[in-house]
Amino acid sequence: MKLLLTSVCILLCSIAFAQQKVYSYSFSGEIDSSFVKQLENESMQIDGVKAAKAKYKVGSKKGEVILYVTEDNDKKDPHVFNPASIKAIFIRYDLKPGQFIAIKTSK
Repeated sequence: MKLLLTSVCILLCSIAFAQQKVYSYSFSGEIDSSFVKQLENESMQIDGVKAAKAKYKVGSKKGEVILYVTEDNDKKDPHVFNPASIKAIFIRYDLKPGQFIAIKTSK
């Protein structure tokens, strides 16, 4: 019983101190459609990013990356994720960064 109560307390504390945020970062430029998956994989290597989903429209040469970021509020620096990291990926592949916006926040 004590083990169950302890487990529940740990779970509730981790939920209370961790927040998931969702961001969208648009870009423009000419890329191959097969590059979209590579862009997702590189985005997930950024600190704090738990998942990424990239979309690209060949006709308009525009796309966006949706980033699912988990921030830990009990750490000294809860803002581990830095949007400049994804911007650096865009620039490395000769893409023009667009708008970076927060979509929603959930607990």
